[in-house]
Amino acid sequence: MPPPDNSIAGRDMAGAMIEALADQLVQVVKKPGEYALEFQCQFKDLKTQLDLMKSFLADA
Repeated sequence: MPPPDNSIAGRDMAGAMIEALADQLVQVVKKPGEYALEFQCQFKDLKTQLDLMKSFLADA
């Protein structure tokens, strides 16, 4: 009796592994982008606060 053909199962397993790896890679790549957007928001807030302080000190 010939051994069973595992090539389809092997391809399914390889496909699942590649999909899991791709998902992890996407998560790793997304993190710096999220941090950059968060920093940009914080930077704008700080700039607004500094501009208000400058105006207050100029009026004093």
